[in-house]
Amino acid sequence: MSRSRFDVEAEKLAEQVPTTDTSVLDHASSFSSPHTFTTLDSIPTPILRLLTQLAPLLNLLAYITRLINWEARNVCETLLLIAVYVSVCVWTNYVVIFGLPLGFMVYGVVSWMDNRKRQKTNKSADEDSQASLDITLENIKILNEQITQLQTWYHNHRLDWQAHPSHARRQLQIGLVYVSPVWIALCWIFGSSTLMAIVGVTWIILRSPWGRVVVFALERNVIVRHMMATFQGLLLAIEMALRGKKRVRTVREIIRRARKERGKALEKASVQATPSQPSELVFKFEIFENQRWWLGVDWTSNMMPGERTPWTDSHNDPIPSKSAFDLPEPSTTVSNDGDDQIITVKEWKWADPDWWVDMKLRKEGLVDEDGWQYTNNAWKNPSGKGGLRQFTRRRKWCRNAKLVETVNLKKAAVGSTGTDSSKERTDRKRSTIKSADDSS
Repeated sequence: MSRSRFDVEAEKLAEQVPTTDTSVLDHASSFSSPHTFTTLDSIPTPILRLLTQLAPLLNLLAYITRLINWEARNVCETLLLIAVYVSVCVWTNYVVIFGLPLGFMVYGVVSWMDNRKRQKTNKSADEDSQASLDITLENIKILNEQITQLQTWYHNHRLDWQAHPSHARRQLQIGLVYVSPVWIALCWIFGSSTLMAIVGVTWIILRSPWGRVVVFALERNVIVRHMMATFQGLLLAIEMALRGKKRVRTVREIIRRARKERGKALEKASVQATPSQPSELVFKFEIFENQRWWLGVDWTSNMMPGERTPWTDSHNDPIPSKSAFDLPEPSTTVSNDGDDQIITVKEWKWADPDWWVDMKLRKEGLVDEDGWQYTNNAWKNPSGKGGLRQFTRRRKWCRNAKLVETVNLKKAAVGSTGTDSSKERTDRKRSTIKSADDSS
């Protein structure tokens, strides 16, 4: 019985990764797990080798990300990270001078304790250094989510010189006129190391569960929004006065301009729908075309009773043909986030114009020039050439599709309890006067 490509790749990986016993496989899924084993065909071997080599680094980065997001098992680990960060910022010179010797000392103590632990539990170093592909992929998922959050933050705060050049120029001027002098003054008073420690600790605390609750409450508080809009309008009015605007010279004109800018800020904050950048994920759909040879009929899609259907997936389950294969319908999910609504729209689109035959096994001689793989009457012993005992064959059709996900944030109107209610009272009063006039 000839070996398939899965077996060949599995043997290659087995030569590079240390072997483990059943206890380790039960503790953490390895390359032999069904989930990762089915993805080996879609992941090139050099990338798999790179993932196994970078597994410790990815595990460390994912662990630090969980600490920053307060998602570790013990909160004390995040507090310890804050203490280490503050120590590095405040005592930078001492860390640079004594950090390397102290690091070697800690490394020696930890390795010695780890060795004693292995001797007591009768475990080898190779077993503990087993790199799990499932865990590595999960760590990559965590890092991708963090990178996506950073990209979203950058997209929402970047200077858009093409679509809004005046707004970008104004933000740059505000940063140079207000933020830069304040930052320089704070660094001069407290020192750059102390200020970096304060900024970093504040950022980590704001990412904690209670910090997010406080930020969430402040962002949706009407009083805080009006205060921030007033402060922003005042800064913009002063900035216009410093630039020598004709209509912004006296104190009264500055106050009038600040009120106008405050109204613009409140109107911008009360936008009903705030669409986010759509994110795209590309997936490869694989379906198999199956045929059987009949005497006097040649190859045809007619199968024996109880046999696999003419079109199947990778698990030999029946599916529609490639001409009738449709992508999932668009789906819309609405979730409530306080007074706001988060609308998530997922839509599938084809990335390739048509299906194409997978010819990756052509070099190994497992498929012919048309992509067919011939097998015996029991669909076993695959070969790239037909023969006397080859009564069945199949070939793989592939097509890429992308999943476009768009998240819209529908915010509640700001100041609805003030301006809107007064407007409603005015309209109600007018309607009452009109009805009285009609009755008279």
